[in-house]
Amino acid sequence: MKTKNYLWSMLTMIMVAMLSVSMVSCGGDDGNDNPNNGQPVNPGTDVADPTGTISLSMRNANNGNTTIDNIIHINKSDNFERYDYYYYNVYLASVGQVKGLGNVSSIPKAGWATQVAVKPNNGYVAYDVNSNTFYRIFVEDFIEGTSGGVIGAEVKYQKPFKGVDEKISLDETSLAFSAGGGIQTLTFKNSSIIPFTATSSEEWCQVMTSSTNEAGIPDGIAIQVYPSSTSTEATVTLKTLYGKETQIKVTIAQSISLSQKELKVGAGSTETNLALTTNVPFANMKVSSTASWCKAEIVDVSEEMYAKARRVRFIGGKPAGDVTANNTAKAYQLKLTIEKNESETARQATVSVKSTDGKCSDAVNITQEGVVFSVPISEIGFDKNNSYRTITINTNTNDYEPISSASWCTFTKNGNELTIRATPTTEDRTATVSFKGKKATIKVHQSKYAAGDAYDENGLKGIVAYIGDGTRYIMHKFSTTASWSTESVSTGATDMDDGRKNMAIIRKINNFEEIYPAFGLCESLNVSGEKDWYLPAVNELLNIPVSLLGTTYIYNWSSTEQNKIDSYYVSSYIHLSTEYKNRYSDSKSKSNYIIAIHQF
Repeated sequence: MKTKNYLWSMLTMIMVAMLSVSMVSCGGDDGNDNPNNGQPVNPGTDVADPTGTISLSMRNANNGNTTIDNIIHINKSDNFERYDYYYYNVYLASVGQVKGLGNVSSIPKAGWATQVAVKPNNGYVAYDVNSNTFYRIFVEDFIEGTSGGVIGAEVKYQKPFKGVDEKISLDETSLAFSAGGGIQTLTFKNSSIIPFTATSSEEWCQVMTSSTNEAGIPDGIAIQVYPSSTSTEATVTLKTLYGKETQIKVTIAQSISLSQKELKVGAGSTETNLALTTNVPFANMKVSSTASWCKAEIVDVSEEMYAKARRVRFIGGKPAGDVTANNTAKAYQLKLTIEKNESETARQATVSVKSTDGKCSDAVNITQEGVVFSVPISEIGFDKNNSYRTITINTNTNDYEPISSASWCTFTKNGNELTIRATPTTEDRTATVSFKGKKATIKVHQSKYAAGDAYDENGLKGIVAYIGDGTRYIMHKFSTTASWSTESVSTGATDMDDGRKNMAIIRKINNFEEIYPAFGLCESLNVSGEKDWYLPAVNELLNIPVSLLGTTYIYNWSSTEQNKIDSYYVSSYIHLSTEYKNRYSDSKSKSNYIIAIHQF
């Protein structure tokens, strides 16, 4: 170990943090020797210090802690390492004994560590991960304190260290990708690390650095390709810090992709657009359809999509130019024009988009519904008064035409809602509403009666209870009350809409008139060959106006059983001119009022 001048040691002890830093401009090349796996070929040859060399008296961490650019220092164990573990990430590699800084001529591919021992007459390379910058360092000698012992070292360094002046070497300079893109990695074949920058000519082709060494120092690239809508070729340029370029040709297969593969449309005529993603030029695409009712064309919508971006910007009230003047991306749509389906049968078509060379294509299968048209009811009934009824037609088209067979029966159409009207009458009459070209019809019945009218025809007497759809009812109101049943038995008389079915079940029970008093009262009207009076089901009972059921809290039994203990009844009353009517259930043994009904 060389011993430094005693006076200099004393001065540095007194000044504590004072540095002796000098810039050396000795000329010479930045890369004087050929690489040998990152080691200098002629470490003992006299080589001038490179341009930009800085000499520095570095104190170790025990004696002032001098740093190189606040990034590298000599720690308490006399090792080079990063100065601040929170802010910096630095790796170092020793290249062994060399005659001077100029002999550190290449960047090693291996041997990197977070700290290395400081040794006189040794060369080093450091890599600052944060700034992606290389340093080359040479240790001339240790610095001893006045009382002995190492307090630092005399070093020289230079940055940015560019390594060897040679092009990046690759096994492959062309890469091919499928239309879906992907990622491929290339590792440089150079025997030492070559600092570089990487650019791509196309946005769909992205370049990232890759590494095979322990420090993560870039010694290769990864090329990520995404599906392209602009072109099929890109150029990746790798440029060393000396300006030497290596180019990689990247190609992606032609592709055509539609935003939908299946499309369902209604029976009516329509136009729709599907997004078309492709890197095939407009002139090199063709479109075809398997059905004449489905027309298709490719539309260039680039101008439309970029219209907003192309608005002229204003700065200080003056135009500042077109923000998308250099935009080359293309946007396409597949425009479909579909004719109306007149049939009730669905139909299919396939539209294909292909490149003219046949290398790529995509298709959409189109299903068009047939005309759906059905009416929810085949008969409706009106009483003798001016009346109307709105029904909702199940259809997927508004293109339907109702026709009435009678002048007294009219209609208005609002979408799929059809309102049928009848004028007042003094006679029973029937009309038919049909629909042009459709099988469905609606029979319209109008009675000469209305609820509450007295009825006396063909030996049948009663009060008209209500006019239903295709059926009309008279009623007989008993003045006495009766229980539904004298026993708690499930009878199966559970129909909510047709009391005749319930009555038929009860009639099969022996001695039903006494066991089921409510049914017995209704049966008492079936005399002189009459047999069609019955106890109404709960929904039939709910159709009868409150004014006929009872206006002051009247409870009327229905023929509908809920379970073996309870059956349904209807409660009705009028309060402040408002009618109230609802169904409830109660014990069959309770006594309620009875109404019998008869169809006419």
